[in-house]
Amino acid sequence: VNGDVATFTVADGNVQEDVGGGESSDGGESSDEPEAILYGDVNNDGEVNSLDAAQVLKYDAMMIDLDEDALVRADVTGDGTVDSLDAAQILKFDAMIIEIFPVEAQ
Repeated sequence: VNGDVATFTVADGNVQEDVGGGESSDGGESSDEPEAILYGDVNNDGEVNSLDAAQVLKYDAMMIDLDEDALVRADVTGDGTVDSLDAAQILKFDAMIIEIFPVEAQ
């Protein structure tokens, strides 16, 4: 087949053929594994810092809304609420006073 690779996948009893150059669209990595949560990274920029604590305080003061993923990352105390206690923990983490969040120690 012109040097292309034919790949057959069996899923749920169905056979699917993919004829291509041997490359998978996801880089060969499985997407079955859940993504790791970076607790404290409220703004989802890959870092935990005072900007994240500020987002938590704004949310607690009802100045902004956070989406569900941000709320999960913001609840670093693991108590089911996002409030100033979470902001304080994020600031402690940023200042290197703590190494992990209470939610990660559970």
